[in-house]
Amino acid sequence: MAPSAPGSPTAGVDLAESELVAGLIAGRPAAVGAFLDRTHRAVFCLAGRFTRDAGQRSDWSHEVLLGVLDDLRQQRFTYTRPGSFWAWFRKRAYFRLIDQYRLQRRQRERQAGAPGSGPVDPDHLPGPYDPSEDLERMEVRRALDGCLEKLPSISQRRALEMLLFEELDYQSIAETLDAPLNTVRAWIRRARIAVRRCLARALNLQLDAHDA
Repeated sequence: MAPSAPGSPTAGVDLAESELVAGLIAGRPAAVGAFLDRTHRAVFCLAGRFTRDAGQRSDWSHEVLLGVLDDLRQQRFTYTRPGSFWAWFRKRAYFRLIDQYRLQRRQRERQAGAPGSGPVDPDHLPGPYDPSEDLERMEVRRALDGCLEKLPSISQRRALEMLLFEELDYQSIAETLDAPLNTVRAWIRRARIAVRRCLARALNLQLDAHDA
């Protein structure tokens, strides 16, 4: 997936953030083109933290941006205020990029013993950056995402995601979801209990007695 070429109908389009989000959710070509124009290079550069191979970086950027667009179609984001989409995008793209690196590392481990080729292992890049720390966090984040996906109520999932990832307070969540404040509190309470139980199973954690 590449950004729009100069002179194309979507090149240079500067959509307001809320309009951009609405267009991406609806799959409008102008919105998708504007989004790719703005984000493709940023993700490509970020991928340089994990590999020096330009082809690998391009492939990962493609997968990350496709994944983010799919997240939007799956209602994994709700626009709340100016800047909220780009804050969410930076986190989401980063975690998806970590996931691409993790997948590649597993593939290379399965091929251990073969002559080395492909991108440089980030563990051996100069500097203090340690991808293993990101991978540990990614394990937890992947488990959390999986548990959120299993919630039977979309309203519960969206409310908890807004609390955890967008750092909104209960009142703001209620206003965004157009729901009574007490209802939102109940959604989040039930979602938290369900997610705790799910994470305990996924990560082999011990539950407190009141959560068991």
